[in-house]
Amino acid sequence: MMRLSVGSLTLVLLVVGCAQKSSVRSAVTGQTSQQDIQRILRLEEENARLQQRNQKLESERILLHRRLVEKTDELESLQQKVAERDHTLNEKEKGILAYHEEVARLRGRLESREDSSPSTSLPVEDLSPTRDSDSRSGPYQLRIIALPRNPSTEKIVRDIAERLEDEGIEGIRCRTSGRYWVIDIGSFDSPRSRHARLLKDRIRSMTYEGRQQFSSAYFVKNR
Repeated sequence: MMRLSVGSLTLVLLVVGCAQKSSVRSAVTGQTSQQDIQRILRLEEENARLQQRNQKLESERILLHRRLVEKTDELESLQQKVAERDHTLNEKEKGILAYHEEVARLRGRLESREDSSPSTSLPVEDLSPTRDSDSRSGPYQLRIIALPRNPSTEKIVRDIAERLEDEGIEGIRCRTSGRYWVIDIGSFDSPRSRHARLLKDRIRSMTYEGRQQFSSAYFVKNR
């Protein structure tokens, strides 16, 4: 039987130990490589899912942007239409204001002329007995309406007179003046007196059949 020296035995043990370590390292390295491969595969699958999701989100973003552009165009078109309509309404309002100013100016000239003109006699005829003021303090009366003289307007004049009586208006005179039915109210020394102006404001703001139909009431001078 062959005997080994202590040095040879030590060398053999070192070689065997190195071989065992190399086998273990190889086994560990192989196991680690397999885990890395599986991890890489999972990461690639996750990356593929993220790319699909990003593509879907990008498609949705493009669609939403297209809809936003369409709605923006619609909004701009509506704003343009609103601006044009506002301009049209403003022009109409200016025309209406100018018309009212002209009417007020002409009415003021008429009242001023009537106030300074001498008393004139108008051909009048009582339409029907209506309530009248017991006292007549002046030649001016407030004319609230003048309608062409025919049977249908006669009924309208009667209805208006009844409405005025219901409102507590006194000094109502329904009569004809030339070819017209007229309704005159009150009796004043001057159309600029306090009571005359109060009555005019009240009558002009009064509604008949849902509208302010007496807004053009003006003073006339009768004997």
